[in-house]
Amino acid sequence: MKDSFKGNIHKIRLEDSLLLHDVLDFVRKTFMQSTAQDYEERGIETFLDFIRVENSSKQMRSGRFSMWYFRMAGEIRGMIGVRERKHVSLLFVDEDFRGRGIARSLFTRAMLEEVPGEEITVHSSPYAVLVYQALGFEVLEEEKVEDGIRYIPMCYKGKR
Repeated sequence: MKDSFKGNIHKIRLEDSLLLHDVLDFVRKTFMQSTAQDYEERGIETFLDFIRVENSSKQMRSGRFSMWYFRMAGEIRGMIGVRERKHVSLLFVDEDFRGRGIARSLFTRAMLEEVPGEEITVHSSPYAVLVYQALGFEVLEEEKVEDGIRYIPMCYKGKR
């Protein structure tokens, strides 16, 4: 899928272990730059453990987790991960490329390819609530903390 700024979105396949490593390294770097400051050490450790290649590979092998990445000029500029075909568990865009529709393109692609229904949930970081609201998500509850991770439960009940 091409977007207006000449990037490509691709689904990550399990056999692409080097690519999986690169995408998760992108997630780690982006998280540390823009989100980690909102978390205590325990939350940072929990998140970094969640995105370990071994954990993501295991989830992908089980068929419970899918990921797409956005590449522009040879570089990874964004990614989305969907768990259980109904929950966005990761959505990251390079800080220098935000506001260009990359998150929306990734979300739309994941919805079209992976989500069978019209409802999808996310546990948004405090940092990303406005991004998810721009995509059509609504806040369900107040902020929660679990294993040191701060999040706001949100739900998308849009039409395709």
